[in-house]
Amino acid sequence: MRINQKIPVVRFFFLLILASFCCVSCKDDNIYDDKNAIPEGLNSSIYEYMVNDGNFTYFVRLIDDLGYSDVLSRTGSKTLLPARDDAFDRFFKSKNVYGVSSYEQLSIAQKRSILNRSMLNMAYLAGMLSNVSSSNDNVAMGEGRAIRKQTDDTFLDSVSFFPNNAAFLSSNTYWQRFQSKGLYLVDDETSRYNTFFTPANMTVCGITPEDFAVITNNASYSDDAYYVDGIKIIQPDIICKNGYIHVVEDVLVPTENMDQLIRDNGDSNLFSRLMNKFSAPYYYLDVAKQVTDYYNGSTPLRPVLPNVDSVFVKRYFTDDLTNGPDGNTVSNYGLLYFDPGNNSYDGDEDMGAMFVPTDAAMNAYFNGPTGSFLKDAYGTWDNVPTSILALFIKNHQKKSFLNSLPHSWNEMNDEASYLMNVHQADIKKAAIANNGVVYFSNTVYPPVDYQCVYASTLISSETKIMNWAIQNKNLKFYLYLRSMENMYNLIIPVDDAFHNYRDPLSWAYNPTAAGREIWDFYYSPEYDMVFANIYNVDDSGNKAGLKTTYTYSSDQQNLIANRLADIMDMHIVVGDKSKTTGAMSGYIDDGKTQYALTKGGTTLKISGGGMATTMTGGGDIEQGVEPASILKAYQSDNGKTFFVDKILQDPIKSVYQVLGEHEEYKAFFNLLTSGGIFSTKRTPGSNLGGLGYVVNSFNNFRYTVFVPTKEALDAVFAGDKSTRDLWTWDEINSIDPSLPNYAQLYNEKVTLLTEFLKYHFVDNTAYINGTSYTVDYETAARYESQYGGGKFRKLTISSDGSNMVITGADNHTARVVKTQDLYNVMARDYMVNYVTKGGAQVPNTIESSSRAVIHLIDNVLRYE
Repeated sequence: MRINQKIPVVRFFFLLILASFCCVSCKDDNIYDDKNAIPEGLNSSIYEYMVNDGNFTYFVRLIDDLGYSDVLSRTGSKTLLPARDDAFDRFFKSKNVYGVSSYEQLSIAQKRSILNRSMLNMAYLAGMLSNVSSSNDNVAMGEGRAIRKQTDDTFLDSVSFFPNNAAFLSSNTYWQRFQSKGLYLVDDETSRYNTFFTPANMTVCGITPEDFAVITNNASYSDDAYYVDGIKIIQPDIICKNGYIHVVEDVLVPTENMDQLIRDNGDSNLFSRLMNKFSAPYYYLDVAKQVTDYYNGSTPLRPVLPNVDSVFVKRYFTDDLTNGPDGNTVSNYGLLYFDPGNNSYDGDEDMGAMFVPTDAAMNAYFNGPTGSFLKDAYGTWDNVPTSILALFIKNHQKKSFLNSLPHSWNEMNDEASYLMNVHQADIKKAAIANNGVVYFSNTVYPPVDYQCVYASTLISSETKIMNWAIQNKNLKFYLYLRSMENMYNLIIPVDDAFHNYRDPLSWAYNPTAAGREIWDFYYSPEYDMVFANIYNVDDSGNKAGLKTTYTYSSDQQNLIANRLADIMDMHIVVGDKSKTTGAMSGYIDDGKTQYALTKGGTTLKISGGGMATTMTGGGDIEQGVEPASILKAYQSDNGKTFFVDKILQDPIKSVYQVLGEHEEYKAFFNLLTSGGIFSTKRTPGSNLGGLGYVVNSFNNFRYTVFVPTKEALDAVFAGDKSTRDLWTWDEINSIDPSLPNYAQLYNEKVTLLTEFLKYHFVDNTAYINGTSYTVDYETAARYESQYGGGKFRKLTISSDGSNMVITGADNHTARVVKTQDLYNVMARDYMVNYVTKGGAQVPNTIESSSRAVIHLIDNVLRYE
């Protein structure tokens, strides 16, 4: 043991003496029962010292009235934290917790609580109050690590009868059976604790004076003093033959646990009522027996409890207590991180913390824009299902007091590792409980599930399919949508919209109704899965007879998840967040957006603004389907959520199909098909390939295809071919093979024409969308080797919002021809996984895809 040089030698030797009997029962004889044996420098017993001092008359009366004088006169190893008479006088004149104005008004139970709260069943010098026992011989390891010590205030001092009008007796079915008669309840079967702030633990635990000020509501702090629950020890280390006295500045009254503080403080009634939904009365035979054995009427200090039937312990459902009093699991009911009524939570070296909103803060959130999704769904806080409510309540819990000190609030995360955004200005007051600290806040700290865009989907009875897709652990969209650094427009088709999903693979693969499918998705609560009825399609594109049903088999669930992932990608539009101001922009209902880019790379056509906004996918335009309309809209911390009445669908037609179907595109299309621009991307032995012909240069991204008119192409190929660089494929293929330079000429002309065609394929999508912009984009054409071979050539696209001009490297320009259905035309190239069915290879799952927008232009694009 290391000797503290600040402790007088007599004290050090006294510590050695105490060590020999510090674990002896309180009924054992004390080695200093003979007053003549008191060593020099020691006071007499704790009791005698206080009697002789003359300034502890109130506290001595407590000891006498409770029959504790003999214990504190003879029994060894006690630490007492008494207040002097002047402190009691202030206590009786103040608005105290007991509502008493004199000593005579104190009940036996109140006297017992004050005495036991002020007593530790071990002898501690003030400098040892923050020490813990070491796991080895190096005692110094434990210095300064403790912030709490267990007092003599046990559950026997806190037995209470709660009458039938107690608010929490209506919180759930476990309590409701006591509504007619009430019940006896103890808050916990472990002793209560004192929280100490000492020079050692302030240093070791990283508690700053500023932290102390917040925790104690601006109590002054001295860096060489000791504090118990924020109350200063004004005279430490009075050494008596049977322990120590540390005189405190004010009367120590029993601290409540966090549960009780939240219940009784007057500002958090609503939070307390909701939190109680996750509690229940548990019966433990040994606890009940200890209570009835103690209160047996043997003395006036131990009166018989009237009408006692059973005594219960209040418990909260937590990650460690997942069964109710009846033994049934409550995991799906909702669990908290820890029990706020557990006095011994986290032992001597730490405790919990809670950030508890006031009633005003709770109501402001519920009635405000970010909490309106709860109000719309449930009407009142009390109607919120416990599985959803648990997310809210537990997010206001911090498992570690030391990891949630005020100085760390600006960067403190919740237990799910998301920033809580706690600001000192929002904290109305703090209170030290015997198992943690409660910070009462003028704001709420909702979980990320409440803050992000999928919050409204989580609780709505209309959106179970999309909620399942978002929360699916394999698809992981919930992780993506939790990002608070981004801003999202989350478009949620309601469940009724999922009855007519045109399966893109069967529609793209089959040019007629035969073989096409319409999927009707539905949520199965029994399996917590999404199933789908698969229908044939009639010649009008509507449902025909039921073909099959996909349910819970792994193969069928993979198909369902594959399509839902594709749907999700198309229904998320990422907006912009200013790096300087944090302001959000790019909401699709702002009345300014005509085309919106989705997470998956497709583009939605947007019309109108506000609740009159409509949205259309490229596939809906292609099939002549009416736009989707907004049914409800919600604001969240990272975007907006729109419930809509239709699924938005992508085009089923590829670039190859779209170009081949329009006469105005045919001249350019014919050049492309002869030039190897398209292929199936199928390799022998592989199940992966394009769905039909796809653009070779496309690679799971988004692109723009500029299609020159036939007249523009004819002009390029007009005149004597000997005077022009570009030849048609027919001209190239007619080169005389007997020419000595045949191979060189052939390759040169093929390369020139191929690169010319590729120069019309641009990386990224560019729409005429009502906004002005000028952007340089790369094309699929490459520079020759002498000019940096391998690098892609660029062009410039400019739009004034109504028109578009494309400028090549030589300032040669072309304009988009604004003929209906020939510009802003959407297409999609699919890469799919094929499986064998009925002896044929058919597409099964969407593996990737490339989206494109196609424009007819009045001139060719040249880079020379």
